[in-house]
Amino acid sequence: MATQLDIVIEQGATFSKPLTVGVAYNGYSVRATWRKYFGGQILAQFTCPDVSAGATSLGLTAAQTSEIYRPAWAGALDRSIKYGVYDVELISGATVVRSHQGTVYLSAEASA
Repeated sequence: MATQLDIVIEQGATFSKPLTVGVAYNGYSVRATWRKYFGGQILAQFTCPDVSAGATSLGLTAAQTSEIYRPAWAGALDRSIKYGVYDVELISGATVVRSHQGTVYLSAEASA
């Protein structure tokens, strides 16, 4: 069963989130996707290194997080906005294991 872990992405900033997955998955490749909702529009594909020493990470560049716009339905003063779902899959050949999943919150940028 995937670990439930909600994440906060700061709009306009580099995002990096280390994840512990366990040494049994060393050498597995990793894919992770952020969507507006399950089966919905892809907002970003995270950069993830292969599992090493039982860990990997999720990454987005500042340019990628800058491209995520505040939704029109968000209040003018809402700083943290519930903005979709993500999951992380570990892959080795035909084996796919979902290691993490959760809600993505967008921390809106005021400086841009």
